[in-house]
Amino acid sequence: EDAHRSAVVTMEGVQATALEDGHCCAWAAEVEDCTVDARFEALRQRADRELDRLAARERDAQRLRELDAETERLRASITDLTERAETADAQRQALAEARGALQQRVEELGAPAAGLESARAAMDEATARREAALAHQEHRAGLQAAQDAVRAATDRAQVAVDAWHQVVERRLAGAASLLAEELRPDEPCQVCGSVEHPAPAATGSTEISAEAQDRARRAMDEETARRRAAEDAVERARESAELSRLAAGGLDPEEATAAVARARSALDVAERAAGDLAAARAALEDNDRDQQARQSTVGTARQEAAVARSRFEAASEEAGRLRSELAGLLEGREGLADLRQELTRSRGLVDAVIEAARRAATARSLVQQAATGLREELTASGFDSVEEVRTALLGEDDERTRSSRVRDWDREAAALAELEASAAVVRGRELLAAGTEPPADEELEEQAERVAEAERAREDAAEHAGWLESVQRQVRRQVGVLDEVAARSAGQLAALEDAKGLLKLVRGQGENSLKMTLGSYVLAGRLEEVVASATERLLGMTQGRYELRHDDAARGRGVRGLDITVFDRYTEDERTAGTLSGGETFMASLALALGLADTVQAEAGGVDMDTLFVDEGFGSLDAASLEDVMRVLDGLQADGRTIGVVSHVERMKQDIGYRLEVLKTRQGSHLQVVVPDRS
Repeated sequence: EDAHRSAVVTMEGVQATALEDGHCCAWAAEVEDCTVDARFEALRQRADRELDRLAARERDAQRLRELDAETERLRASITDLTERAETADAQRQALAEARGALQQRVEELGAPAAGLESARAAMDEATARREAALAHQEHRAGLQAAQDAVRAATDRAQVAVDAWHQVVERRLAGAASLLAEELRPDEPCQVCGSVEHPAPAATGSTEISAEAQDRARRAMDEETARRRAAEDAVERARESAELSRLAAGGLDPEEATAAVARARSALDVAERAAGDLAAARAALEDNDRDQQARQSTVGTARQEAAVARSRFEAASEEAGRLRSELAGLLEGREGLADLRQELTRSRGLVDAVIEAARRAATARSLVQQAATGLREELTASGFDSVEEVRTALLGEDDERTRSSRVRDWDREAAALAELEASAAVVRGRELLAAGTEPPADEELEEQAERVAEAERAREDAAEHAGWLESVQRQVRRQVGVLDEVAARSAGQLAALEDAKGLLKLVRGQGENSLKMTLGSYVLAGRLEEVVASATERLLGMTQGRYELRHDDAARGRGVRGLDITVFDRYTEDERTAGTLSGGETFMASLALALGLADTVQAEAGGVDMDTLFVDEGFGSLDAASLEDVMRVLDGLQADGRTIGVVSHVERMKQDIGYRLEVLKTRQGSHLQVVVPDRS
């Protein structure tokens, strides 16, 4: 607008002078215009170069702002990482100190917990002994009752024997009386044949019938059978009492109960120690994992802090360099915006001057043309002078309005030209030219929503991918921890497998083909020795017929490996010991007792078992078996052992020279020592 006004003023001046002077100054004005244009064009190029340099510096300023923000973020990150590393290291040190206490706790609990199995075994043994002690108490009561029954049966049998003897004596006396009545002087006796009868039996004795004698004999036999049955019951009760006594270890119920209480207390202590040990070991493992995690945190934080420091130093160095360069460029100005404003203003002034000069030159040319045309127009217009033409020109307000309208049209035309040259409009024209229908507003809105939805999906996918990367890092760390724990636990797992193998061996499991527990296996080994020794005795008692064999097969719910069978050499048949008769069972039991004594003596370091007692049981043997048994006992006696037997068998009185006899009278029972007559 100023240039236009200048041009108008210039044109008016030219009009004023052109009418007076004509074209006398046209060549000089053109020379001056060329000089001004060259000088200001150089200034504009210099201003453009400065603006280009300023744009580069503005990018440096933006980079400086980014570096300042980056250094602040890195400074905060370094502080946070340093604090995190220090906190994790302090926690690791605290865990290390706590680990010492946990390790000491594990070592303290190791010994008490190691005795858990032995404490359980002791508890089982004490419980079994208590049950055996209670059973022994019952067995002793049963034995006492059986012994009382034997004594009563013996008394009744003795009464029956005495009664039978009396009947026999009375019948014999009666028979003698009858024979005495038939004696005649000088006639031979029917019994002895003597003709002399110096002391005939008294007559008048009561005759006893054969039926009475038979009844007395049957009564005696019945009472004797009852006595023998009572003796067998005593033997069984004594065996049960002895077995329960051995199982109880010689303890009475009170002592066994006290032993159970002590074993229970020891087991409770061992179980608590084992539980505490497991908890302490778990805490120790947790402590080690926590220490490793803290150490990993410390290492990661320190590494990230070192990287952040390196980036901080690089950013600080670059920011310092840019800040120094920008400070030299600003020369006291507030910022690059002020410098750009100055350069832009200077560039605008240069452009304005150049434009004004150009317009002035154009105006002078126009003035010249206008002067020529003016003269022609004045001639043709009918105006007489310029004043008449100036009077006919538009007013200033009308001119400004029309000039503003023209400028608006120019701006709209420029915007339309720029829009027309855009890629979207060009592509749209190509599509329209190809016959493509333009999309409706609804389709545009739908596509915009799809674009927004796709953008949200992309953001969600990016967020999920970040989460997956975080999970992957955590999984890798956990896998590393698990690998290290597995490597540390390899030895313990191997020891555990060995311990499991030993446990299966003790319990009779695993590859144990016999399925026998270790205790049963040891007892079976001892039982084999006892059976081998007992067989030698039994063969002598049974004339080489029966031998005992150890059987390691399980029967029912019995203990495997602790059974005994009997092999009959006559029939080549092997059967259980329960199929033996009463006498055979007695001989087998006696052989086992003798075999046990031989085995104990052989394994007791040469200690002799000089004295053996055999209580009852002989009444179940027939004469031949009794003779065989006595022969074996005589052999033991010949070897230097003292053998004591308790029996009511009459024949034993004949075979045993040294004995104690129990005499029962109306005044009570008495002992009588019987010594063989050596005369």
